[in-house]
Amino acid sequence: MVHCTVCKFDSINKEPFGDVSVDIMQHNTLVGALNGFFSPQRLESESAYDCARCFTAVRAYRHSNLSRVSKILSVQLKRFGNNMEKISKHIQFDEYLTVPVGNEFKRARLLAVIVHSGERIDSGHYYAYTRINDNWFLNNDTHVTNVSCSQVANDQAYILMFHFLNHLT
Repeated sequence: MVHCTVCKFDSINKEPFGDVSVDIMQHNTLVGALNGFFSPQRLESESAYDCARCFTAVRAYRHSNLSRVSKILSVQLKRFGNNMEKISKHIQFDEYLTVPVGNEFKRARLLAVIVHSGERIDSGHYYAYTRINDNWFLNNDTHVTNVSCSQVANDQAYILMFHFLNHLT
């Protein structure tokens, strides 16, 4: 939703999504990055909103939320800047995540983590960690190795896949 601060018009645009892409420049945790994604963002100056009712570029606030979700939530950490170089800082994440969906909260459990090793978007290597029951596995080309949960948590996640559990009340 985008809210015009001049005429108070709310533009609601519902669109399907495959993943949530979160900015990590200002955050050190996944929860912080998701809070930034779901917080209202001010649009002004070169990012001003072209209001359909005012017919001009105005200051506005954009607010993103999830109204429905599938069983899997994919969260992409924006690890690459405009110069294609990787943002290599560690982002802390937990095995469980609570996400606002509509007027309630849904709890999800980490299912897989995709990692990009390399310094630029146009080079490097991808590998994945997957969880089966309570065991984690490193999937790297043709090799599959049992690993600890702490190894998964200490790597530089690029994409995190969560499986939604029951609703919280």
